[in-house]
Amino acid sequence: MRSAVGPAGAPEPGEIGGAPATRHDHAQPSATDSPSDHYGGGSPPCPAPCRPEGCYARGRLTSQQGRTNEAAISSIFKRTRTGTLETGPPRDMRQRILDSAARLFAQNGVASTSMREIAKECDILAGSLYYHFKSKDEIVTEILDLGIAHVAQAVSAAIAQAEPNASFRSLLHAAVQAHLQAFFVYGDYTATHLRNFKQVSAEIQEQSKTARDNYEQIWIDLLDKGVKDGSILPNIDLGLERLLLIGSMNWTLEWFHPRGKYSLDELAEAVVRMFMDGCAVRATSA
Repeated sequence: MRSAVGPAGAPEPGEIGGAPATRHDHAQPSATDSPSDHYGGGSPPCPAPCRPEGCYARGRLTSQQGRTNEAAISSIFKRTRTGTLETGPPRDMRQRILDSAARLFAQNGVASTSMREIAKECDILAGSLYYHFKSKDEIVTEILDLGIAHVAQAVSAAIAQAEPNASFRSLLHAAVQAHLQAFFVYGDYTATHLRNFKQVSAEIQEQSKTARDNYEQIWIDLLDKGVKDGSILPNIDLGLERLLLIGSMNWTLEWFHPRGKYSLDELAEAVVRMFMDGCAVRATSA
């Protein structure tokens, strides 16, 4: 149902990287839930309540590297009350509309959300929306673009802040961790992109193509470095491996809960370990 980010010739566009995303029931974790309920199996918890102030304040980003990468993200954007991030001056009505619309789109879908419902969420008259946006399509387009641009900027910043002589594995870890952190920091925006892309018109999809292509290029360049320095086998299909890697990270939005058994740091380490080392026991020479 979903599709991949990429230029012509790649799997059809729709998802940041390629893993299929489905709607879920947005079940909230209850007081009786065990930590293991929040990282796989059963009804996945809704990512919408995973605000930075809720998740991060509980200490799940515990390592120094996690704090460093979170600072890198925060240096680009300023956290707002609702858990989205914005640039420039303090939040205004336009930003409030975007935040509210993203929240509704993520929860109910673009097609099922009306301008009247967005206005109600903002506690304003429906006609007032048109002072800030010409149409619902304009709101949708901007949210879709932000859903991937925020993640791209976070990943770019994490790679740029790495040491000049950093190993490929270190760069990969920084990129993976930034991708995952940004996914939950910008939860409503990234969820809207992942779950709703195929609901929008072909025109809107085409307008978001540049943002998707730009993000894909970051990973193309990074994995190319791994091949050149010998960290990645030269005879594998990097396009396929890229889609598997990013797709697996995207899917965490549906099942991972930052207040569960594992922190985002630990999740990032598991992703890198799976990509670099696999799970099989390697034979040792006699």
